[in-house]
Amino acid sequence: MNSELSPFQRGGQDLPVTFVAPVPSRAGDAIDLDAAVDRSRGRRRGITAAVAVLVLAVLAGQWVLRPPQADWLEAGLVVGLEQPPPAMASVHAFGRVGGMELTARVSLGGRTVQVRSVTNEGRTTLWEREVGADRPIGAVSLVGNAADRRALLVLSTPRTLAPGAEDERDVVVALNLDDGRELSRRDWDPAHRLVPSDDGRIYRLDTGTSEIQAMQDINSVSWRTTIDPYMWLGHAPELRRHGGWLLLVPEDEGRRATMRGGDVFLTALDPATGAIPGWLAVAGPGERFQRQALEDLFVEHSVGAGERVVRARRWSDGAVRWQRFDAGLIPLAVDGKLYATSSTLEGTRLMRLDPADGGLLWERELEGTMTLLLGGDEGLVAVTPDRWAITVLDEDSGEVRAELPYEGAPHLGTGSYFSAGLSPAGDLVLSRRGLGDGALEWRETYRGFRAVTQVGPRLLLVAPEEQRLSPLYPP
Repeated sequence: MNSELSPFQRGGQDLPVTFVAPVPSRAGDAIDLDAAVDRSRGRRRGITAAVAVLVLAVLAGQWVLRPPQADWLEAGLVVGLEQPPPAMASVHAFGRVGGMELTARVSLGGRTVQVRSVTNEGRTTLWEREVGADRPIGAVSLVGNAADRRALLVLSTPRTLAPGAEDERDVVVALNLDDGRELSRRDWDPAHRLVPSDDGRIYRLDTGTSEIQAMQDINSVSWRTTIDPYMWLGHAPELRRHGGWLLLVPEDEGRRATMRGGDVFLTALDPATGAIPGWLAVAGPGERFQRQALEDLFVEHSVGAGERVVRARRWSDGAVRWQRFDAGLIPLAVDGKLYATSSTLEGTRLMRLDPADGGLLWERELEGTMTLLLGGDEGLVAVTPDRWAITVLDEDSGEVRAELPYEGAPHLGTGSYFSAGLSPAGDLVLSRRGLGDGALEWRETYRGFRAVTQVGPRLLLVAPEEQRLSPLYPP
């Protein structure tokens, strides 16, 4: 920090403080250093004797840092550090379970994880627990399930040991969702990944065999099904109930980044046996099918060398309800409604189709190439980055409601949207604008963070180098 920004002075001279920031009183609060400096300046005259001790320590060439406590760090000041300590503003895992959010954070020592459960509204804390480990922790993954009232934590050891070594193992801990008490603890194969689901069971992905496995408990497997590795390489898939099947779906960010925001599913599994239905057609050489879920049917089209045909099939038996032969037509299921796009000389042709028969309900020509289609409170949101524009359309008529500025792939909130960019220093810059008129509501810089992702309505700030997340409150 530049000396002219230092809030500590003595005899008119700035003290040699290199970093000053409030320690977050709640897990995951992002730090805005500029705002912290402004707040600290306002407290100059109220520096207490305790802070004076810190200042004297800094002047003596030392730095003083309150040691990590068993509870969440409380509000205070950290003085004299070149960089904030790793535990500040860090959440190493985040999950949504029913009406709750779960956050898990690794301690400075790397052998303790603190888990907090809060409600979605008002951030009322339900419980907090410490989960210890007998070895350092390199990463934490978290899955919760409201149906069986359990949260599962996988505590991963740093990958410094030789493959196959005896200590190359992780630990999975089951916690009760109601009060956080530990239910069980077992060794966990590092090749296994927890797969979030909404049907009350535990699932894992074996990356060694490319199997989806349904678990009776943490140790025993009730069924296993081999899937194509392309369905999970580069993705963090989830399982969702729909149409009497378990659908393997990509995580939201992968769907937004590579699938234009459509409700894509990768395959369907029988919940009782894990079997893949025979009527899911197998793609030919050099191609695959992309499938999107609607209420009582799904829509598929070929990607690659096959014919360009869009088909709607029933969930019950895979029978074709209707099909359209239209070169270049790409279907998109968004919020239970069926749309399609195709490229034109002017840009993008956007259509809404009747899911009953594939008939055209309306169409609209958009300038530029549409890369993302989202359903929002204010209407249908089409993103055309090459025009630096976001177009809001009426879902029923296709009429354009607003043309808004594009500052990065948007994340939708209630009546607003968020855009992310990077400052010249490489820090995350997040802006919030109204969906009605595009007016800027606020813009903030979050130092140390590089990207933003979204889980349900919650935005998470991402610092990939440090493998940490920070939920943004309010969304």
